[in-house]
Parts: sequence; structure tokens; C-alpha cells
Amino acid sequence: MAPISSYTEKQVRDLIKTSESGMPYPDSTTQSTKNLTVNHTGPDIHYIGNRVYAFSGAVAQSTSEQTLLDFTSGSGYIVATLTMTAPIMMDNVHIGSGGVRGWQLDFNGQTVGLYKATANPENMPADMEVQILIPPFTAVTLVCIDTTDNANFLGTANITGEVFNA
Repeated sequence: MAPISSYTEKQVRDLIKTSESGMPYPDSTTQSTKNLTVNHTGPDIHYIGNRVYAFSGAVAQSTSEQTLLDFTSGSGYIVATLTMTAPIMMDNVHIGSGGVRGWQLDFNGQTVGLYKATANPENMPADMEVQILIPPFTAVTLVCIDTTDNANFLGTANITGEVFNA
């Protein structure tokens, strides 16, 4: 049987359009296999069409400041939800205990939000969900700090939203 295309596999791969991050555009026929090999956690923001997301991944309790998210927005403004969770230990013995975590959200080096949550039994939620608007071309940094050090207690931060006027 003759090949359907006279292009080699390498030529086809080279022809697939990619975004600035190197990810294929969502309409790419290889998008699903590419997603299996990409780490979607870390400090960066990711774009899929007019949607954005940033997932910090699990971050251990530390009395030293840690950067969870650190990116610069693009040409559109972003309407998003910022979700932050206080550190917990994922086992049936320790799930009821945890730590107190504070977060600082900065836009272009200026603090725009300070938040606190605890996973300890207290009159506070173990997570925070905040609606935010990120202007175009804005350097966004989210850092956290905890009251104790414990590598077994993990928390996260995530941004999910939509881009307008890009």
C-alpha cells in the first residue's frame, strides 16, 4: 500500500504549529499525546485558546518564603479564580492536622493580596478561593510561608481563568 503522504514523519512534526511555549495548538492531531509528556505544574501560566491555568504542584510546609507562581501575563486581561490550600498530610491518621499558611500576591512587585488559611481545627477554612483580574503584561508572583517546617504536609495554589481582548 502506498503512503498517504509523501512527507516523512519528521517533516509532518515540523509542520505542526506550536505556541510560544512549544505546545501544539489544541486543534493539533498530536495534542493528546503531547499532553501526556508535559509537566503542567510549576510557576508558569499556560494558555489553551482563551483559557489560562497555572498549577503550583504540591509544596511542602516551610518557614522560608517559597515562590508558587511566577509569570507575566500576555496582551489580554485575565479574569480568574485563585485557589490556595493550606498544607495537609494525605493519610488517614494525619488528615485532621495540618499547618497554617499565608500567601502574598504581587502584581509588578506591588502587593495586591494577602491571604491566610489553616488545616488545623480552627475557625478558618483550609482553603481560599479568590476572584482576581490580571491586567495585560503584568508580572504576577504568588509566594507562601508557613508557621512550621514539615516536608510531609503539602499545599497547592492554582489559577484558572479566561483571557479577554488578547
